[in-house]
Amino acid sequence: MGGKNMSYYATINFLAISVFVILLIMVSSNGKFSKKARKGLKFAFLLGIFGIVGEWIGYILQIEFVNYERIQSIVILTKIVKFCIIPLIPFFISNAVFEIRGTLGKGYEHIKNYLIIYEIIMWLAFLTYQVSDNYSIIYIFYNISFILVTMYMFINAFLFCKYYQNKNEIELASIMLFIVISVFLQIVNSEIEFIWLVTALSDMFIYIYYYELIQSIDGLTTLLNHRSFKNYKLNMEDEKCVVIIQDINDFKKINDLCGHVCGDKILIDVSRIMKEHYQKYGRVYRTGGDEFTVIMEKNLEDAKKITEEFIKKVEENVIIKNYIEQDYIMESIEKLLEELPEVLSISYGISRYDLANKEKHDLEQVIKEADKEMYYYKRKRNQNK
Repeated sequence: MGGKNMSYYATINFLAISVFVILLIMVSSNGKFSKKARKGLKFAFLLGIFGIVGEWIGYILQIEFVNYERIQSIVILTKIVKFCIIPLIPFFISNAVFEIRGTLGKGYEHIKNYLIIYEIIMWLAFLTYQVSDNYSIIYIFYNISFILVTMYMFINAFLFCKYYQNKNEIELASIMLFIVISVFLQIVNSEIEFIWLVTALSDMFIYIYYYELIQSIDGLTTLLNHRSFKNYKLNMEDEKCVVIIQDINDFKKINDLCGHVCGDKILIDVSRIMKEHYQKYGRVYRTGGDEFTVIMEKNLEDAKKITEEFIKKVEENVIIKNYIEQDYIMESIEKLLEELPEVLSISYGISRYDLANKEKHDLEQVIKEADKEMYYYKRKRNQNK
């Protein structure tokens, strides 16, 4: 390798290490990430740094001690370490932040088995190289494996976004396109040697994307949060939609009598049913303690029918007495249940936003109307008790 190439290689890998180090610092100081996410991301980024440093040592040894057979074996080993590490980075990132239990089913176990087989094949390829000096077989395995594992990560990422109601997946598609083009260029011309920088930059893009995504998610219910609702309102003034505002009846009483642990469990289950029920129709937000807002592109009659079906599901599945913890409550559960409703009920208000009438009936007015209607039915219900 000439001086010019050496300088190019040093610059590219210095930039890659710098990106990985910055990512490590950002992850370590980010309190919004879960323990699992921080641990997995840090491990993936450390793998990247280890791989770059190992390969850099190999290049130096290759230049300085090219005539020594033992040193050449170490040089080859550092290259194999690179080929083994790069495809593992997307896997660990996926495992840390994007994987939801059950989204891929048996496919997840198949990928894990593939990674084990891949590692065995890479080391067999290393031995083949030692015997026949055939470097191309390692290069082929390396590129195929990197593409497959990266695709696995993005499948999980798309499923993750769908689960958390993120309808805009252009950012993910852009990152994937960046990786595909970069790998293609690397295959076409292996002399350019920028795969570490591509890996580091794509990891940074994914980090930024994930961070922005979790900022819009409510920590308790995993629904979209109030911040996300406010942002969405700014961009939906040119869309026809129905706004449904819902509130859990007697929720304050449940919290006061049964405790916030019980209340939180109820909120989690109601939110899960809500997400499963409304996901194919629109977006669901937790906009207050026990208040939720649904946005969907339906007419009023369909929206009411869908909402009544949801409320029926809640009444059938969320039985309050099942959430009361005996050890937590000081008085008898039988006495407590006399003051609580048997089933959980929900009041809702609904209003439609129409582009043709947006000057006289803007989005804020539509939201206020839905909110007002919800409180009307809530008061009416309390009066009829």
